[in-house]
Amino acid sequence: MSTAGKAIEAVRVGPEGVFCVDFFKALRESNILYCVLRNYDQLPYRIPGHDIDILVPREQLPVCERAVEKCAKEHNARVICLDLTQDDVTMCVVGRTDGEFWAVTVDFQASLAWKGIEFFNSADVLNHAEVRDGIRKASREDCLTIAVLNDAVRTGRIKDRYREGTLQEIEEEGFDVTKRLLRFLDTHNGRTLVNLLRGERASLSRVSLWRLRSHLLTRALRRAPLHTILSMGSTVVDFCHRCLRPPGLTVAVVGVDGSGKSTAIGEVSRQVSHLLHRRVVVKQLRPGLLPRPGAFIGIKSTVGPVANPHGKCARGITGSLFLLTYHTLDYIIGYWLIVRPVIVSTGSVVIFDRYFYDYLVDPLRHRVRLPESIAKFFRILVPNPDLVFVFCCPSHVVRGRKIELPPEEIDNQQLKLRRLANEDPHAVLVDASMDKEKVSALMVDVILGKLAERKG
Repeated sequence: MSTAGKAIEAVRVGPEGVFCVDFFKALRESNILYCVLRNYDQLPYRIPGHDIDILVPREQLPVCERAVEKCAKEHNARVICLDLTQDDVTMCVVGRTDGEFWAVTVDFQASLAWKGIEFFNSADVLNHAEVRDGIRKASREDCLTIAVLNDAVRTGRIKDRYREGTLQEIEEEGFDVTKRLLRFLDTHNGRTLVNLLRGERASLSRVSLWRLRSHLLTRALRRAPLHTILSMGSTVVDFCHRCLRPPGLTVAVVGVDGSGKSTAIGEVSRQVSHLLHRRVVVKQLRPGLLPRPGAFIGIKSTVGPVANPHGKCARGITGSLFLLTYHTLDYIIGYWLIVRPVIVSTGSVVIFDRYFYDYLVDPLRHRVRLPESIAKFFRILVPNPDLVFVFCCPSHVVRGRKIELPPEEIDNQQLKLRRLANEDPHAVLVDASMDKEKVSALMVDVILGKLAERKG
């Protein structure tokens, strides 16, 4: 048992709480000047928010990273870097205890800024912080003001939970947040933000948001022109770095009908989304940027599972070639315009239920009849997923779930799938005859492991 586990043995907390106790102890032992910005009332035993926002001096960011990695190693957990910039390091620690996954996300911030424009003085917040329950916590008034400004500057809205909580604490504790906003900003922007906080308007208009950001930029340039220009430039460099090395993943799940793909994808997307606090996007077969060819002539799509995948005759060579070319374009263009922005901007996971491999494994399902060499040529043009889960199981198991295909066709497709798993370095062979809980746990573990490999 870890040090934290022995210290709080009598307290009924989850593995997240045990990790957090050790983590904050490591921050103290490393002499890191820090403060928690919000959602800290139940720390370290409970994490009421999505993550732990911690403000630290910029020069201590590397020390903070090492502290997280050390604690994660002691708890046999992985560290997934969700964001890594000059002023922001977001790390998700994911472990597994008694077969259940748990996660703690820590967001280290070196400045309170938007795109390099500082909207609140971080040094003042650190100086005003107080030690409570063994943890350095920002003052309540600073927390509330920062929460309002952060939401307003970034999105032009204030989350309901922050707005309602702020108004309640203003009323109960007598905090002077509204007057502080009026002093902090110019008259027009201050009143606009106070009205937004009070709920008199749902969101800022584009003009009001532009005025607020312009005011903050002008003030930042007046106070520290060189630092502001360099910070804004670093955000561009950080964005380019993310574009070249996206923090997210593309995952393809392939297998015969009845192998349990859809069930597994639903459970995996739920678990990964819960652990990383990132939205998991699920796509059917292709990105979907281009509409179905049949939509151009008014043919409606079939909703729901395909009852008889080989029930329709295959197209001729011309029709098959056109369909394969059209779908290949969707994979290429859709990847850069739909998939890539998701894995770059949010560091999320995009899961494909089936992928281009279908045209090699089961072309008749898509009414394509072409030599395999042509399909392989188009396959070279399609972007490769970062992970490919290949579902295989005995034909009698598949037939017990769905009887859409004869046993010989199932065996033929699974032979091709196993060949794919052997040839593709990104492929992971999954025994789909296992319990669905074991299948989803295996997939989640592999996805988290792949994400943990991506740092910097």
